[in-house]
Amino acid sequence: AKESLLFKKSNIYKINCDIDPDIWKPIDKNKSREILNLPKDKKLLLFVSTNGVNDLRKGFKFIDNSIKKILEKRNDLELIIIGRKKGIEKKPYKFRVIENISGQNVNELRLLYSACDILLAPSLMEAFGQVASEASSCRTPTLAFKDTGLTDIIEHKKNGYLSNYLDQDDFTNGLNWLLTNLENENLEENCIKIIEEKFSHFAISKKIYRNI
Repeated sequence: AKESLLFKKSNIYKINCDIDPDIWKPIDKNKSREILNLPKDKKLLLFVSTNGVNDLRKGFKFIDNSIKKILEKRNDLELIIIGRKKGIEKKPYKFRVIENISGQNVNELRLLYSACDILLAPSLMEAFGQVASEASSCRTPTLAFKDTGLTDIIEHKKNGYLSNYLDQDDFTNGLNWLLTNLENENLEENCIKIIEEKFSHFAISKKIYRNI
């Protein structure tokens, strides 16, 4: 809009998609894993795609390649996939698929976000990335690509890692960086802080009022 002949002289404001922090808030990780019967001795990675691994736009191949690479040095990873099970082949790493979950089931999603350590979101094209904002509100950092809508939500090495676009090596570096920094309390705190400052009802209404 700023570059267009029609609108470049206009006042242009961007209002973020909102999220309710009173609804989307973290649950204790150990408690979440107990409720969902998930292992406490694993680093749990989360991938969300309605059509499962077959939706090329969601970039599952980058996840698959990175986990296989990291397996050379560690074996404490488990991947959780929310989406269709069809088309998933046997892998050299442990994974499980959760099919019967509704996008409207906030409590179950909160449990999953809170139970997992990292959200993997290597979308090739993404307008915004609501899943990343929901995960971040539950203290779960996100690994994603630069030059996608996820850059509105993820700040590099603050509440996640932004890999160079379609760069497999850097995506693997990002996963390694996040795994190494999971014990850094600032990472979890920034997940909550950035959501509250940019996407909460209060922050958005304040910005709208300021621009009226």
